[in-house]
Amino acid sequence: VDSASAALFPGLGSIAERSSWSGLSASALCAAVATGAANGSLPLPFWLAVPTEKDAESICGELAFWMEQLGGLKHKVFRYPADDVRCFDGASPAAELPRRRIAALDALHRGDPCVVVSSAFGLLHRSLSKEDLDSLCVEVSRGQELDRDQLVRSLQERGYLVTGFADEEGAVSSRGDIVHVWPSGADRPLRLSFFDDELEEIHVLDTGMNPVRQLGKASF
Repeated sequence: VDSASAALFPGLGSIAERSSWSGLSASALCAAVATGAANGSLPLPFWLAVPTEKDAESICGELAFWMEQLGGLKHKVFRYPADDVRCFDGASPAAELPRRRIAALDALHRGDPCVVVSSAFGLLHRSLSKEDLDSLCVEVSRGQELDRDQLVRSLQERGYLVTGFADEEGAVSSRGDIVHVWPSGADRPLRLSFFDDELEEIHVLDTGMNPVRQLGKASF
């Protein structure tokens, strides 16, 4: 943070590009960040590093509350979690953890107005460059000629779980002319409706899997 910190806390005076804030309670820190995001004095996207994974989880919840209260729903909070296993144990981390990191990186690379929260240990994890992330992205649009089976295989190769029903983030299912996919980092799943090999409609679904709005394109 540069001039943003000085705007939030005038007593800090001149500071470098990176600053360390100490002595603040979690609630005070979250309120300060949310206030800066809401009034534009804190440039977004913004990465907030805290000591432990427990701190990161707690602050994500409080920060999301303050961001919604002060800035509405235009600013999103992402968590960049550390793996839940030790690298030398030979075990894989929970599947949702790398998905959440990818969602946070995607928002950062796109320059979305968001705050990413991680622990100090989370910062040590390897990440993907914008070029690598773009190469893994699958984009679809209405009217596009697209092989449904190939789409499902492409998503599976990128780590999506093929299930009978896409009822969780990172899952994809195919039934007849309908493909359901829940993109990583998305709040809701999507329904892709095909006529032969033409993608006719893309709908955002609610928790009951009912369409709530239509999209012209989507990316996974």
